[in-house]
Amino acid sequence: MPDENKKDDIRFDVAEIRPDKDGHGVEIALDLSPSSSAGKEQIQMMAQNFLEVLNEIHAVNYAEMSLQSKDGKRVIVTLQRQDEGKTPHQLRTEAEAERDALKVECELLKQELATIKTV
Repeated sequence: MPDENKKDDIRFDVAEIRPDKDGHGVEIALDLSPSSSAGKEQIQMMAQNFLEVLNEIHAVNYAEMSLQSKDGKRVIVTLQRQDEGKTPHQLRTEAEAERDALKVECELLKQELATIKTV
């Protein structure tokens, strides 16, 4: 629970959760409290810091970070450049589709090879 006397606390409400434009994730719109102009600046600083992380590691598209809370629980945070490249989910889906197509092609080639051996 935030400390009421602490000026660094950022308070926000989730205004809306909606599917992203590609349908592979969600976008979350936040409403910062009206008295929190410092909060807006901190959110902008977070965005700038996230971009710096992506730039420092030369991430073309996205980066994943594994974080651990004080109680030992872990979470994966994925940073992605907006409008540049594909999400990890999109990349995985494409790779799986390519793999499946290659499996089919491989099976057809095996069948063709079997008919050649019997001739």
